[in-house]
Amino acid sequence: MDSRSLFGVALLLGLGCSTYNKVSLEFADVPTGDGDVSVPHGFFCKVDGRPLAAVASEAAGEATGRACIVTDLIYWNSRQMPGCRPAELLNFCRKGENDCEPIRRGVVDVDLPDGGTFAERVAQTLATVRGKPAEVYDTPALPLVVRVFATFQPCADLDPGEAGDRISGHDQDLVFGCAYSCPVWLDDVRGEILLDLDSFDPECGRSVRACSSNDFAREADAVPAQ
Repeated sequence: MDSRSLFGVALLLGLGCSTYNKVSLEFADVPTGDGDVSVPHGFFCKVDGRPLAAVASEAAGEATGRACIVTDLIYWNSRQMPGCRPAELLNFCRKGENDCEPIRRGVVDVDLPDGGTFAERVAQTLATVRGKPAEVYDTPALPLVVRVFATFQPCADLDPGEAGDRISGHDQDLVFGCAYSCPVWLDDVRGEILLDLDSFDPECGRSVRACSSNDFAREADAVPAQ
């Protein structure tokens, strides 16, 4: 794993404020049916009965020995707090003045474990970021959503670079998991921020695609209710 701190370095982008927050990210796990292995729901979705991680692995070809864990802070130009349910959040973000998009990003390169099932490999991959203290500096005094997605695309393609650079898109075919938080004020957080993907259906690969999109409100228009 890349030794850089998830937030402390990769998201250390001055935005004109003098704020400091220390939080950790946690995920809502579900059983996978693979022994005692549990993983976050949004990281064990299926497409046509197959694990999304297997589908994305095939799309990546031979480049599956490493993965990139991407953490985005998604802001909007308002102090309003939308609801946590997908319909509430998406309807809020579809309003033209809100511009819900990632403006801060951290990336972590992860060596995927050899062998094991896809469930075991995903669980071990996420262990590199879950529950670890993260220091977040100089964030705007606005509510936000924390989003984490996992992809076989190299981190070098996804790192935003210098402060103020626009966060570019990514190859959706290589994403194999996603989860997001309820809208939060970082100053109000004490401890963990819980991330999840709302879906009652294990065939939730298209929801992962919408969750991980840079314009997730617009992308979700094409995703049927689950």
